[in-house]
Amino acid sequence: MRILSCIILFFSTMLLDAQGPIVTFDIYEDPGYYSNHVYTWVNNATLRKEPSRNAVAMGTLPIGSVCDLIKQGQDTVEIAGIKSPWYFVKSSANEGWIWGGLLTKMCTGSNVDSEVKFLMGYQMHDDVAEQGVEQTFVQIRAVKNQKEISSVSFPLLEPTWGMQNIGSKGLKDIQDIIAVAQSGESCGHFYGNAYVLWDGNKLMDPLVIGGVPDGDFGIWDSPIFPSDIEGMANTLIIDSEDYLSNESSDGESYGYVAERIAKRSFTRWENGKWIQQTEQNQTKILYYLVSGNFGDLYFPEEQKIFPADLPEEIKNWINSHKQNLR
Repeated sequence: MRILSCIILFFSTMLLDAQGPIVTFDIYEDPGYYSNHVYTWVNNATLRKEPSRNAVAMGTLPIGSVCDLIKQGQDTVEIAGIKSPWYFVKSSANEGWIWGGLLTKMCTGSNVDSEVKFLMGYQMHDDVAEQGVEQTFVQIRAVKNQKEISSVSFPLLEPTWGMQNIGSKGLKDIQDIIAVAQSGESCGHFYGNAYVLWDGNKLMDPLVIGGVPDGDFGIWDSPIFPSDIEGMANTLIIDSEDYLSNESSDGESYGYVAERIAKRSFTRWENGKWIQQTEQNQTKILYYLVSGNFGDLYFPEEQKIFPADLPEEIKNWINSHKQNLR
């Protein structure tokens, strides 16, 4: 599957289970200056006298408010498809109980405008369910002076590790790029980043770049931005590895011929849009894998000579299937 649409590890947990996301935070007895800091990532987050939605409201906190975690409630509560305990917090202006799904530690600031902050959390499942979508979404919100000025939502392919501002990476009229790291737990799961561009006014739909590790049959995309050492002005280069496979028919006793290939593709960033430059794209063969009742074979494209003990019948079969890959 080809998708074009510094990781920060946080002392918090944002997990996915079969029933949806879970949000919890560790609370340290000796936290230092900011280890127990969390941030409200929704507008007008309500503080309550007790850990209950029915408890008396003690006031609200604007988006981006800094809070200290004091203690955690006993019960995990599900609201709008997200599970989280209640937390007693203190801010500079107020204190009280707040449901953990309204808090986040996933945040970073703009490299250009110090008043702009980016906060990320799970999008409420009820918002997505109205559109008939069951997949878990996350949302990034751009905040300035405790007011939301832009947001973007996108599906979470794997449990997220965190987010980082990697700067403009040399793209014209872009101030910041927010990289949201995503990783599965094993081979066969997506591993990569969703890159969200910020032009000073709007968060743009993400570029999801990565792959699925699986040995010789893994698929992988790696980005080269303009400011990287091999970068080109206002161009995103994607270096990819993929494979083509031609399996034998039912009448044959062999397995498959797989061709491992490398690709380099080019996309221009012009007037706020990505424009494919297909005429520049490059492809080359890396090596072949052959499987069958004779055992597995591995040889690079440059090696034109088959192993000496390989029967002529198998050589012919391999050559015919190599041709069918093109």
